[in-house]
Amino acid sequence: MAERAAKLNKLAHALVVSSVEKHGVIAEEKNSTGQAHLLLSGVARISCRNRKGLRTLLMMVGPGMGSRFFRHALSASRTDFRCEAVTNCQVGTIRWKKLIEISLGIDSENFKRMATSYLGRWD
Repeated sequence: MAERAAKLNKLAHALVVSSVEKHGVIAEEKNSTGQAHLLLSGVARISCRNRKGLRTLLMMVGPGMGSRFFRHALSASRTDFRCEAVTNCQVGTIRWKKLIEISLGIDSENFKRMATSYLGRWD
């Protein structure tokens, strides 16, 4: 229990928290900078472009879900993913490598090797 509290405390101190107003963009694939975005409050939607270039809803997400994770989990190809605020949201941003190290307690490179063996490409 103490280890879990220590991890949560470390994660809380590493997050940069910002507010995103309704209809604001939380994250876009084209502007991906190695950051994970964790939805702390509010509701967001993740969408991508279909073959006709129209934006298509993939999923609605609530607090605790991360936008960057879904891009990797859903596709290894570039499909112009975007996460937008449906309501006013608070978002915590953290370097992807730091999130892995805090939450899993292992180096990011070790995680990438493990993920590659199970999931394929992971950038």
